[in-house]
Amino acid sequence: MTKRIMAALVLLCFGLRQAPAGAARLTHYGPLCKATADCSAGLECMPHRDFAHREVRRTCERPCRTEADCTKGLACKIVDHGPRSTVGGVCMKP
Repeated sequence: MTKRIMAALVLLCFGLRQAPAGAARLTHYGPLCKATADCSAGLECMPHRDFAHREVRRTCERPCRTEADCTKGLACKIVDHGPRSTVGGVCMKP
């Protein structure tokens, strides 16, 4: 690989390790949190992991096992490198 591509990959990997300073909400996910007590009723503070399985942030999300656990307009998804609930799935836009 060229040095430019390697540099871009390094910046991408390390640049995604933490949410931007002062960010209260990420584009596809709920508000940032430290514990489930920080989240609204029915939501869980879920850790997000990167490709090296390091925790990079936590956000409030609705956990699910099936589509029936999600509100209208959301689908139960399992995200490999993202939020992980205690029951496995996360309600997200399809």
